[in-house]
Amino acid sequence: MGELAQIFNTVAPWIGYGVAAITALTLTAKSLVFTDPGHQSLITSFGKFKGVRDSGLAYKHFWQKATEIPVMTKTESDELNVATTDTNDTKLPVRISWSICDANQYKFENEEAREEMISIIYAAVRESAHSMSVEDLFGEKDSIKRKILEDNEMLNDMKKRLGIKIENIVIDEPKPPQEIVNAKKRIETANLEAQAAEREARAYASAGYRELV
Repeated sequence: MGELAQIFNTVAPWIGYGVAAITALTLTAKSLVFTDPGHQSLITSFGKFKGVRDSGLAYKHFWQKATEIPVMTKTESDELNVATTDTNDTKLPVRISWSICDANQYKFENEEAREEMISIIYAAVRESAHSMSVEDLFGEKDSIKRKILEDNEMLNDMKKRLGIKIENIVIDEPKPPQEIVNAKKRIETANLEAQAAEREARAYASAGYRELV
């Protein structure tokens, strides 16, 4: 027993050192935060927001939690049904490029920030289209984009409340109802036929004049 006690007394301090070292390493590992490129880590303590860590290696208290979210530019696209002055169901392809500029606002303060942003932008597009004809829409779709991107009040509100920055908006060619497309083709065909008939009439008139001379 005396020999065992002596061995234990010799080894015990090293066991203590080992436990302390393992504990220190564990706490250190829990205190390090590695965030992937194009992401941010939100730091919370018992459910309360404490800060943000950008991409790379960073430090937090070991009891705090890190939640990684993507902040690179993302894209939302859809074909909106818009009402113009002459139709009720023209389709307008819209693409929104956006990014997260305030991770805390986006993640914790607004559960549906993305959905609200999309709703705001699409409503602005529909409002502008409502005062145009389909023909105007073809020529003025870029002006709708500029109007939205120059609405600083709306864009700043989205940054402040939703933590979202609008990077760009692309509006593609409208797709009118088929009856509008068919009517336009009939008009174009009629115009071409009228122009052809006019040229033919001028040719006959010119030939007749030459015969008289």
